[in-house]
Amino acid sequence: MKTGPELASPVRNPNEGTAWTYSLLQNYPNPFNTITTIEFVLPMQTEISLTLHNVLGEYITTIAEGAMSAGSHRMNFDAGACHEGVTIIN
Repeated sequence: MKTGPELASPVRNPNEGTAWTYSLLQNYPNPFNTITTIEFVLPMQTEISLTLHNVLGEYITTIAEGAMSAGSHRMNFDAGACHEGVTIIN
């Protein structure tokens, strides 16, 4: 699954200030029924892979992967096809 304009979009202009570390922020709302928003910050253009795991560390699905620009990003994730329970975004 590749990210695209419909899946992830920059939150701010990366030239307004560059992050120095990678950050994966708390998703919201949390808990959620089927759709949640995920935000993350990249210090430079890089290949990403966001995956969903259960509490045992077992892989459930890939949320997004591919090249992303530096800066803050926000994406919605529809977990309607996933099993219920506590999950971890990696």
